[in-house]
Amino acid sequence: MSENDPQAPEPADFQAEWMRDLEQRLPGAAAANPPLVETLPPNPEVELPASNSQFLQEQEAFGPTYPEGSTAQPPAAEHRSAGSGRCVLVGPSNAGKTCTLIALGAACYVRAEENDHELALLGDNPSDNKVLDEHKSKWIGDGIEPPATEARRSYGVEIHTRTRGRWFRRAVEVVTALHCVDGRGGTLFPSEADRSHGLHDARAHTELCAQAREASVLVFVADALQPGADLFDTHLQSILDAVAETLASETLSQPLGVRALQYLGLGERQNHARRKRLRASRVLLLLTKVDELAAQISDQLATQGVTASPLKVAKVLDPVGLAIERLGERPLRQLQRATGRSAQFAVGIASASGFHEETGDTFFRWAEGRAKDERIKAWRPFGIREALLFITVGESGGPVRRVDPDDPLTIHGATEAGISPFGGWTR
Repeated sequence: MSENDPQAPEPADFQAEWMRDLEQRLPGAAAANPPLVETLPPNPEVELPASNSQFLQEQEAFGPTYPEGSTAQPPAAEHRSAGSGRCVLVGPSNAGKTCTLIALGAACYVRAEENDHELALLGDNPSDNKVLDEHKSKWIGDGIEPPATEARRSYGVEIHTRTRGRWFRRAVEVVTALHCVDGRGGTLFPSEADRSHGLHDARAHTELCAQAREASVLVFVADALQPGADLFDTHLQSILDAVAETLASETLSQPLGVRALQYLGLGERQNHARRKRLRASRVLLLLTKVDELAAQISDQLATQGVTASPLKVAKVLDPVGLAIERLGERPLRQLQRATGRSAQFAVGIASASGFHEETGDTFFRWAEGRAKDERIKAWRPFGIREALLFITVGESGGPVRRVDPDDPLTIHGATEAGISPFGGWTR
């Protein structure tokens, strides 16, 4: 009903009618709650984007109801920019950094199972992103793995994350501009072979550390099968020393008794600590190629008479437990304590190639001998979507587990079908 419709009540009449209805339901309430404004201005007719139409239809089932004759409209998604950010991926050679970037687009459009967020991806650097598209076609369609990254390359990606409003929870759309930097694995994690053959570039090391120092999101990538624990043990602390900076003072967590004394003005003056921390607001340790590890565990269980598909195995693995098993406890504690107390640290497991949804087998074992079009249509990355949700809105779940500053790094998860949550098996 438009504001020019002669049958539509005037805004002031509508407000008076609302107040009379309130007085009938709760005598005396109208006198205690005078009108906040004299008149209610009519809502202008705003033409919403076509992309919002379906979202508004879904909102009607959860949003407030309006009296007959009201010109109020159901609330649309609130557009709020999260600001431009820089996401830097670092890790040893062959850790899967490039494949993770290739899977970002496909992961945005995987059907959500455990949350109601919507993801969309746009690239702002066609020439560089075209390289990823070419790698994707050869890798997923033909089974040819992308070559190792030799030169540092930047990929501009804009990720739109929409949360659906329900009841009193607002609908929000966050637009995150990620500038992903992908470089040679040996740049920050050089092996002895890199050094002996003169392949380590000190200038590139300094430049990549500077990129990481300004990053809003840092992603440390490791291969779940061959994580390079020796390289993390050798280089991680020096990388953190080069990237971390002294931040503003932090308020230490105090026990209840001390807080009570401080509240009464009887406690000692609070000590504000200052120490070097990563400037990134989110830090993610991502173990990739988990499909290959899950396939090994599945095959081992089959020899013992236990049937569990690789996908089932991957779903019960605990990210923190697997990281401790593959890298050791020390790298996790180094990252945990280098992350600011107001920042977020998480550990995730992922597979850029993923699994076949129906059979539960790894994607490449299922895809062997199949046509290119069939392979591309069936491709479903695993864990990449959840990693994106942590990067963009800080949410964790499923294959991504958040680690709080005081988390003792305990292993979670049940041993279903004889599968240990840290990546082994119990039978």
